[in-house]
Amino acid sequence: MTISASYTTLWDSIVHFEEINPARDIEELNELAFTFADKAKINFEPLSHADFLQRLSVACANRWGLVIELLIEALTIGKQEGAKACSPDHFDEAFSRTYGTPAGYYPFKVADYQADFDHEKLLALLNCDG
Repeated sequence: MTISASYTTLWDSIVHFEEINPARDIEELNELAFTFADKAKINFEPLSHADFLQRLSVACANRWGLVIELLIEALTIGKQEGAKACSPDHFDEAFSRTYGTPAGYYPFKVADYQADFDHEKLLALLNCDG
């Protein structure tokens, strides 16, 4: 599932979530990931740690709706591969499909991800007409 600009705009106009605060919401983010992974019958345990969850939040510009969409995309990729457990590679591919970024440029593997992935620029990528 690649997120189109019109879909994202529609989603934002229907449902409004508070912005994710990783310091406050890390447990809720973890529970959400486990809920979706359990539904997909894929083990989320390998990624159930603060570093990955903070990267997930940054990858989604601290937006709950985008986290849900990226989780669905990553789990779909894992399911199509026949994976038993989630891996960062599933999220890398989902991020690339969602944002149209070049291979190798993902917040799940970049060392200084918080400085390299600006929330406003990520949101602009989703809202572009091109």
